[in-house]
Amino acid sequence: MARGRPFQQSRQRRTVGKKIIIACEGKKTEYGYFEEIRKSMRLPTLRVFVVHPDATDPLSIVQAAIDYRQERKNEKAWTAGDRAWAVFDGDEHRLENPVNWNDALQLAQSKEIHLAISNPCFEFWYLLHYREHAAHLTRQAAQRLLRSHVAEYEKANKQPRSKLTGY
Repeated sequence: MARGRPFQQSRQRRTVGKKIIIACEGKKTEYGYFEEIRKSMRLPTLRVFVVHPDATDPLSIVQAAIDYRQERKNEKAWTAGDRAWAVFDGDEHRLENPVNWNDALQLAQSKEIHLAISNPCFEFWYLLHYREHAAHLTRQAAQRLLRSHVAEYEKANKQPRSKLTGY
């Protein structure tokens, strides 16, 4: 009888993917957008956490990304390759509250929070799936142009995200 190591059933190990925190203004629009992209690109090991603070100003959004990341670190659920992002509109915030805007940019830089600023609004991201656009654009014009590609689009309404992301 051969001696050796006892038979051990090999365990399948699940690949732990990267984690991305996305703190954003909108509760529905942005979450649906990022979640649809994750699903359509078949990224099952990518963990996307979309966080929405109870405020919509840039400084609060950056702080929410920092806080949520710290919670993950405290749980030992954060690795070197993970990323935290703050996503917010640029037009109205920059003009209406420049102090908050500047504080948010400085805090994000000092705490290594990546920024994705929609200018003029989040619908512009959807629009770029359908056409290039480099000229100045108002919030209303972006929504109107988006409706020329997705006629039934209404902000924060449940619509097929696949139509909005182009996937």
